[in-house]
Amino acid sequence: MAETSVSFLDSLKADADADSWREFVDLYTPLIRIWLQGQHVRDQERDDVTQEVISVVLRRLPDFQRQRTGSFRNWLKQITIFSWQNYRRKNIQKNQAVGG
Repeated sequence: MAETSVSFLDSLKADADADSWREFVDLYTPLIRIWLQGQHVRDQERDDVTQEVISVVLRRLPDFQRQRTGSFRNWLKQITIFSWQNYRRKNIQKNQAVGG
C-alpha cells in the first residue's frame, strides 16, 4: 500500500463527502483487518471493530496533525488497537454472570 497522501487527508478534513469516505473505507479496511488479525480478533468480531475504527476516525480526523511520514498510519493503528481493547472490555463486562 502506498503512503497516505497528505492531499487526500486534507480533502477528507475539508470536504468529507460520501465518495471520499467510501474511498477511505476501501483503502484502509483491509489494513485495519490485518492489524486486527494480528491481535487475534475472531472473524465475526473484525467487522464490528473495523466499523468502530472508521467511526472514530470520522470524528477525530479534523484533530489529526501529520508530523512525519507514516504518522497517519501510526495514528490509525493506535485507534484500531484501542477500539479492539474497548470492544473486548465491553463484551467481557456484558458476558459476566450475575448472581451466585
